[in-house]
Amino acid sequence: MYSDIVATPKGTCVVNPIQSEYTLCGDAWDGATDEPGYEWKPAKTKSVTCPHCVLIVNLCKTLGTRTTGAD
Repeated sequence: MYSDIVATPKGTCVVNPIQSEYTLCGDAWDGATDEPGYEWKPAKTKSVTCPHCVLIVNLCKTLGTRTTGAD
């Protein structure tokens, strides 16, 4: 099981690494959603299948990164 991926009714979602009570697509772990019966379960796969999480992951893959600091 993977702690950074959770199974939801939408599919497998990525847990937000900054705000771990939410997925990347914005769903809260405590069921604060409009979907009745919504809950997070441990995922048995590393593949993301939630359409909204997939969109965010694919967008992030296109971005460059750099760190700032003292020169």
